[in-house]
Amino acid sequence: MKENGYEVIWIGRNDFVPADKPKTEHCDEYYDGETDENTRDVISDGMSLSIDMNEDTKRLYKKMLSGDTHYSFYMGKLPDREGYGKADWNCVEKALEYIDRKGKEKEGKPFFVYCTLMFPHPPYACEDPWYSSIDRSKLPERRPNVKDIPNKASMLYGINEKQKLNEWTEERFDELRGTYLAMVSRFDYQLGLIKEKLKETGLYDETNLLVFSDHGDYTGDYTITEKAQIVLRIQFRMFHC
Repeated sequence: MKENGYEVIWIGRNDFVPADKPKTEHCDEYYDGETDENTRDVISDGMSLSIDMNEDTKRLYKKMLSGDTHYSFYMGKLPDREGYGKADWNCVEKALEYIDRKGKEKEGKPFFVYCTLMFPHPPYACEDPWYSSIDRSKLPERRPNVKDIPNKASMLYGINEKQKLNEWTEERFDELRGTYLAMVSRFDYQLGLIKEKLKETGLYDETNLLVFSDHGDYTGDYTITEKAQIVLRIQFRMFHC
């Protein structure tokens, strides 16, 4: 995109350029969600998740790794938007800042914003109001336990056995699934912020907004959690023509 005359703004996770190389040739600005600075030309030591691991997150994460929740990836209700998930908010804010800045330019290059968010990727956790917005009693039935279904991929039977979730109640699975849907709802809200900012700045009608994921999630179907062998980090891209 940069070679074709677009101003390229890269925000969030880097799964493309090796950590020991700068991103100079690929974008005009790069923000990692951790720091406020443009680190396009910086050579890093690799991905850091320190901003997502405050004391509340560490406590929930430690609890998740204990007992029969170890392989469930369920953390539950977050006390606020600090800690786990904070990097996503930082990324969205950077995108909003850029759109605001771009909207004030009278002339300039077309832009391409590539913004990667982690939610609703496991661990399953979310803050209010999204956490409490999902009615757990209205969730559809889960797909049946894979151990009771013949002729599925052998990997599924192995994952089911190793995750040790066969004794979980439907109430517990509904809580996990409700939390996942809360994470999706939070993403929907963040996407709405982007759309409204594009409209506010007069850029919406000339911008293509693409939303996609790189894999799905079992969330308890077949009594399996996480992506397992299926290959949702949510990403959105904006093209301005």
